[in-house]
Amino acid sequence: MKKVKLYIYNKGTNTLHIHGLCKDAHGSSNSDYFETESDAVKSKGRSLRMCQPCLDKRDEILNKLNLEELK
Repeated sequence: MKKVKLYIYNKGTNTLHIHGLCKDAHGSSNSDYFETESDAVKSKGRSLRMCQPCLDKRDEILNKLNLEELK
């Protein structure tokens, strides 16, 4: 099975996005792609920053999943 690279690192802004979670989460020639957040940090170092809209959307999705599991 082909592994999906969900994390998109924008070299120009030093920002890590999650595919599809914000308007800037799309690839370009100025992007690197990673399977996990950990892979990105290992490659780019801890100085990279996470996109706040992507983090907010990810947390919203995870919270919904957790609430559904509790039902």
